[in-house]
Amino acid sequence: MSLFSERKLLELRLPSGKPGADGSKALCDYLGIAGSDDVLLMVAAIMAGSLMWWIGLSNLISRHRHKIDASRLGLINRVAGVLLAVFGVLLLAEVAWKGGQF
Repeated sequence: MSLFSERKLLELRLPSGKPGADGSKALCDYLGIAGSDDVLLMVAAIMAGSLMWWIGLSNLISRHRHKIDASRLGLINRVAGVLLAVFGVLLLAEVAWKGGQF
């Protein structure tokens, strides 16, 4: 990407994790005029960040796996599964509560 290129790189930093009402409107307005390359880049960046987190966490667990017995590892897996499920339900409830708006 150069200074005179037709493509632009947009970096978003959201300290609170949510853009808010004004930020959401601005993003929707931008995506309305953005090309498909821009949207693909945004989605790819989110997926890459999630993948890096998962690989790092899996690597950490595999390094210390021999120190954890099977019953404790099963407990960790169940707790992680419940936390993920609760997080997903809370996100869906928030979307439903706001009438489908983020």
